[in-house]
Amino acid sequence: METMCGNGSEEIRNQSVSIIKDEQDMFLELEDRSSRSKNILIYNVDESQSKVTNERIDHDKANTREVLTKLEVGATEFKVLRVGRGNSSSDRPRPLKVIFQNNTIVIACLKNKHKLKPSSILIKSDLTQMQRNHLKKLYEELDRRRRNGESNLAIRYKNGNPFISKVKEQNHQSPKNSQMRT
Repeated sequence: METMCGNGSEEIRNQSVSIIKDEQDMFLELEDRSSRSKNILIYNVDESQSKVTNERIDHDKANTREVLTKLEVGATEFKVLRVGRGNSSSDRPRPLKVIFQNNTIVIACLKNKHKLKPSSILIKSDLTQMQRNHLKKLYEELDRRRRNGESNLAIRYKNGNPFISKVKEQNHQSPKNSQMRT
């Protein structure tokens, strides 16, 4: 009987430790999301070849101002940094991480990112590792479902959370235009 009680209390202790770890992980994730909510990542922005750090930063800030102007976002206060290790042999520029004072500007940038087309510049949210893993799984599921014959599927966002959704098929011809004129 003592053995059963001993094992039971150890099991309860292990469950408690697991719950506390889960709560700590959740708290850290929320904290990380909160800090990243003020950031965007800009891809395909040319990198300065200068060896002087301040010149590279000024170059990145000027390019960022140009992108923000195209987005029609009036942000003047921001920090920029390149993500990843510099590699002179790579022909692809490292992503630019832009840090704003609040997330209002980030939301405006993401809403207006379509204004950058047809350029190759892309703007994305700064996602946590957990968010990137979740999005990767969604893309894998989307790919699997498309291979199995489902069509008109897309990843949509609701309240900042991605999910797979059916997309209504759009008829690009209006009834007026579909009839021939004589």
